[in-house]
Amino acid sequence: MVSLTQSFFRRLTELFTLLLLLCQSSALKADELQTQFDSKVLPVLRNHCFDCHNVDDRESGVRLDHLDGSLPDGAIKLWEHVGKQIESGAMPPEDHSEIPEQQRRELLSWLEASLHEARIREAPNNGITRRLTVTQYRHALQELLGIDDDFTATLPDDGISKDGFTNDIETLSASPLQIEAWFNIATQALEASTVDPTVSPTVQNFRMDLGRGINPQPLQENLILGALNRLLPKQDFTVTELTPEKSFPIQAYRLPAKYRFNEGYSGNATVRGWREYTSIYHKVFACLRGDGGYPKGEPYESVDNGLLLRPAIPNDSVWQRSTTYGPKANFKIALRELPRHGRFRVTVRAAKFDDALLLSNLNAEPAEQASPQESVTMSAEQKDQPLVIPQSGIYQVDVYRRPKTEDEKGNERFSLQIDGRRFTDQLKRTPAMLLRLAEGERDWSFDFGRGDAAIEKIVLTRLSMDDPLAQRYETFMQQSPWLGVYMGLRRDCGHTFNQVESSRVVDQLSTQAFVFEGAINNFPRPDVQPGNDNYLAGLREILVHSVYTDGRDRPRLRIETIEFEGPLYESWPPQSHRNVFSVGPEVTDELERARETIRRFAQRAFRRPVDLQEMAGLMELWREHYQQSKDFHASTRYVLAGILTSPAFLFHVENSQSPKPEPLNQHELAAKLALFLWDGPPDQELTDVANRGQLTAELDKTIDRMIADPKFERFTETFVRQWLSLDKFDSVEVDRRKYPALSKFARKHLRQEPVRTFQHLVRTNQSVGKLIQSDEMVINETLAKYYGIDQPIESGPEFVAVSVDRSHLGGLLTQAAIQSGLSDGREANPVKRGAWFARKIIAEPPNDPPPNVPELKDDRSLPLKERLRQHRDVKGCVKCHEGIDPWGVAFQQYDAGGLFTGNKADAKSKLPDGVEVDGVAELQQHLLQNRLADVAFSVQKHLVTYAIGRPLQYNEWVRLKENGLAGVDEDYRLQDMIRAIVHSDYFLKK
Repeated sequence: MVSLTQSFFRRLTELFTLLLLLCQSSALKADELQTQFDSKVLPVLRNHCFDCHNVDDRESGVRLDHLDGSLPDGAIKLWEHVGKQIESGAMPPEDHSEIPEQQRRELLSWLEASLHEARIREAPNNGITRRLTVTQYRHALQELLGIDDDFTATLPDDGISKDGFTNDIETLSASPLQIEAWFNIATQALEASTVDPTVSPTVQNFRMDLGRGINPQPLQENLILGALNRLLPKQDFTVTELTPEKSFPIQAYRLPAKYRFNEGYSGNATVRGWREYTSIYHKVFACLRGDGGYPKGEPYESVDNGLLLRPAIPNDSVWQRSTTYGPKANFKIALRELPRHGRFRVTVRAAKFDDALLLSNLNAEPAEQASPQESVTMSAEQKDQPLVIPQSGIYQVDVYRRPKTEDEKGNERFSLQIDGRRFTDQLKRTPAMLLRLAEGERDWSFDFGRGDAAIEKIVLTRLSMDDPLAQRYETFMQQSPWLGVYMGLRRDCGHTFNQVESSRVVDQLSTQAFVFEGAINNFPRPDVQPGNDNYLAGLREILVHSVYTDGRDRPRLRIETIEFEGPLYESWPPQSHRNVFSVGPEVTDELERARETIRRFAQRAFRRPVDLQEMAGLMELWREHYQQSKDFHASTRYVLAGILTSPAFLFHVENSQSPKPEPLNQHELAAKLALFLWDGPPDQELTDVANRGQLTAELDKTIDRMIADPKFERFTETFVRQWLSLDKFDSVEVDRRKYPALSKFARKHLRQEPVRTFQHLVRTNQSVGKLIQSDEMVINETLAKYYGIDQPIESGPEFVAVSVDRSHLGGLLTQAAIQSGLSDGREANPVKRGAWFARKIIAEPPNDPPPNVPELKDDRSLPLKERLRQHRDVKGCVKCHEGIDPWGVAFQQYDAGGLFTGNKADAKSKLPDGVEVDGVAELQQHLLQNRLADVAFSVQKHLVTYAIGRPLQYNEWVRLKENGLAGVDEDYRLQDMIRAIVHSDYFLKK
């Protein structure tokens, strides 16, 4: 009993003590703290601080004269800094008068109490109304209507918050001009997605067949398509207009049989005068226009059963710095007419070619003379005789030429044809090529630029399988070409195009069909004025490439046919129409049909059930329009356009009943979750779970499904690019003479590396430490070549995780897109790199620089550290630079191209936390061993900020810093972090 009584009184005492503290805290609220600030704190600041830290003079970049006693969240870190400086005696400096001890204690006491109030201060929630970003709006519109068209190009870019994100409620404004733009977009999107079901659709469908001599009756007229037209010989292709088979009636579109043009028919010269044309071959062209020349072999070559393409070697296409006519080995269909809207399909029948490995750039020697059972010798005189192969295998072809005489003309182009296969190259030495031949008689011939008589003999020698050249040939044939399809427009000096879906590997020698689909509106189209009668005006292009990756030899791509169909309809009316008019004519009452159509559409658009008041307003709009138009579809589309312009669609809304935190309802949670992990709206399955009221209970299962879904890649693309400020890599102008490998083509792949890395680490739930240092990279063949990785990567343009054993590779900190983007384009920039590291990796951002800091002379004759010292010595700069420069110096081993330069640079640095490192490898070890919690906090802080669409309040920041996320252990696994964020009050409360 005594024990219970003692326990009771002890607990009662603790309770009273707590209540007393709370009462004291409550008493010392805003009014009292403000009074103390005015009477005791402000005079101290005015007498000892404002002279050096004011709007005009900001010593160390710090301004204090704007502070008051309210301690808003944005000023708290500055107040913490002030407290540390005064408490440690660092401020005021020695050459200024000291703060009297009593005043010093009063200031620090006030600051401690004020900071305590700030930590426990809960800002009123009152729900949230956050506009969708342009990207989220685009995805919502596309998924709601079931279309791929992007109508958002006219919208202005979203603003960027201090944390680097575009989904911040504080930067997502809405103006009357935007509302007008949203209505116009809604109207266009509804027109594109709906049809008149009573009218049969018109569909364009044609096929181009390719092959040497495939057209027995080629057009007799000369075809010219501007300067450097490089058209495929007319006898090597045919164009056939088709009628696709459908389960519903269609109208097959046919190109006009007769048409007239004026101007521009003869090369690049203007030729005036009307001409009439009657052939489809003046409407559809097989073009080879691109960058001339090819380093090895012919860039394209016709054979009996198709067109052979070597990889399309890209160039920068920059006017006056490189050719603008596109890649080498550039094939395209140029045509005058394509549908103006809707989906399309391009079907390419293609195969991997049973090719020869050309030896012109290899140090091969003529094969040793072998027995007649293993070699064959032929000459020009034997061209009319069959080639007899004694045994199947890999053969080396050696071509012996007679010496060239002084008056002999012609080039060294040698072409060998065997059973319809064709292999061509410039002969630079006797060993010409390796190829696989089957035993028996073979049809054969050859052509030589200097004439057949200049060839003394051709020797084919079978190689043993342990011969290094035979093994090299086997490796060559194990590789496969990649097929890429693009769509765009022809320009006088080149073309503009975008890729249609992703590239496909072509790994079979037999012909296969490869299907590519897209929305025509999403691709460049010519803007031709009405009445423009120029022969060259308004040409669209469908491009087909063998995709270039790393420059290694690989078999050619054989293109047999290319077929186009569009608009593409699988049913009539199409699914997009049924997504809008979801109630069919089986509901005969038009008012009831309109009501149900509008209700279903609004529920999907608003991402929640529609209440009775909303429905009443929408139906009133429909009745008003219908009374005037008497058109059911037009009236319904009018209301649907209004729905697509309403705040319930354009904004993510979390309704709150009071300023206190409340749990999200199920539909708010579904919408918020989809905006976070999919950068778009919830799908039907997620909506169904919310409708059942089971989303909270099934949250983990739902998160797993969403991360596995391809739409999760939209999140990683948006979040990683904004978190890491990858736009800096897009905008930096790198000196191409100094860094020739950092081409426009390489940049396109490098900018994807951080995104794909983060995506891989999340999906495999790896530690946040892998962002700092890793023994694997997520790269493709192009990046393997850029980084100088010797181990073969057989992924084409696709990104895969590969093991690496180099300390200077692996993790975000060593990636070229980041390091190059934080340079000045000519050399490394430790200030940019250090500031980025402090902000993004350890969440210790520097203060904004003071105004009117003079620019420093870029004296590159001085050592780097001397230039940094000069920068730090500028008045007002020293304090911030002490916190950022040392981090950046550690990255000096990486040049402006983002590549490791070894120990050429001085990367020794004493970090702001006192640790000395020499280069990135030691910095990585320091972070993993001593600062991993700080790295994890930075990742969590950026993830939470992005997930909730607003900056963290000060008390939230402190709570996250001190406590982390529930359910995340000391490994700080990334998928666990995302799961913990969704389960946290940051996300679940409004």
